[in-house]
Amino acid sequence: MRFGLVAMMLAFGAVLGANESAQAQMPPLVTVDNALVCSTYRAVPQAYQARDKGDSAWLKDLDCTTVKGGLKVTVLDTYSGLYVWQMRVHLPEGRGATVVARPCELRVEGQPAPLDCLHNGKFSAPPPSAVR
Repeated sequence: MRFGLVAMMLAFGAVLGANESAQAQMPPLVTVDNALVCSTYRAVPQAYQARDKGDSAWLKDLDCTTVKGGLKVTVLDTYSGLYVWQMRVHLPEGRGATVVARPCELRVEGQPAPLDCLHNGKFSAPPPSAVR
């Protein structure tokens, strides 16, 4: 199962790298359960430490939070090389928030497994080129 998802992401990475208007070609993405999102990419590494320690005050100080799974996501930028993506998380009430998160906080809609990230947060397949 995981190999199939990696192969699919590799294929999408190749397609997206060749096409600047690739948002329509990216598979529909949603958040995983308790996805960790932050307002700035610099907060992400410490946010994982805070979440692992169960320190909600530290998470709040970092301007990070966890969100429920299944929220639709629009990827805005992949910050190539940082393995943190900027995205718009669409809330059911019609509102949304622009946040940053590692790709492993997302999954392809309809698939149970999250996108692959190594334990240090690096995307295991080449990330798609920036999508605007």
